[in-house]
Amino acid sequence: MMSATKGAVLSLLFVLGIYFITIGIPKIFKNILFIIMFLALAILAWKTQTVHIMERITQSIQTQDPSTLERLEILNQTLVNIKTDPFLGHSFLIQTAELDSFYPYNLFLEAFMATGIIGRTLFLVINFIGLTEVRKILPNQKDMWIVFIFIQFFVQTFLSYSLYSSNIYWALLMMVFLVYTLKQSYSSPDISSE
Repeated sequence: MMSATKGAVLSLLFVLGIYFITIGIPKIFKNILFIIMFLALAILAWKTQTVHIMERITQSIQTQDPSTLERLEILNQTLVNIKTDPFLGHSFLIQTAELDSFYPYNLFLEAFMATGIIGRTLFLVINFIGLTEVRKILPNQKDMWIVFIFIQFFVQTFLSYSLYSSNIYWALLMMVFLVYTLKQSYSSPDISSE
């Protein structure tokens, strides 16, 4: 938050919203540790003079932030590249006269642009299955922390990640698959002993 990065703050707010909905607001306020940590972070953000996140978000909404304008240009070129090479895919770097060696800053758009129709289909299927399993794991309080970290990275992938350097995202997705598989194996009856 000190560098005023918008993506991390937005993904954190999204996860906090899901946490509030899942846990329930009255239960959150019973947790004194949560209240202390929340207040400490709020005071730190308020007192620190280097936090410019509200200014950056306001400028982004008004399309005055230079990085937002650059991202919009990258997004436009990404969509052009997807339309140009929909079957075989395009280079994962965007190279034009204005943009030299940029990636789309969006894991999903980069997968659509770089992998072609087969890679795009596999990518969507894997992520759809992962999100379906997240929804099934979420009520289990013991494994909820994995779900929240995954959701935060999932949201962050729309704002800042690339396909080839998002190893934490893929590791978290595999953890979700593993937790769901273990949950299924423990909950299904053992018919081999009968």
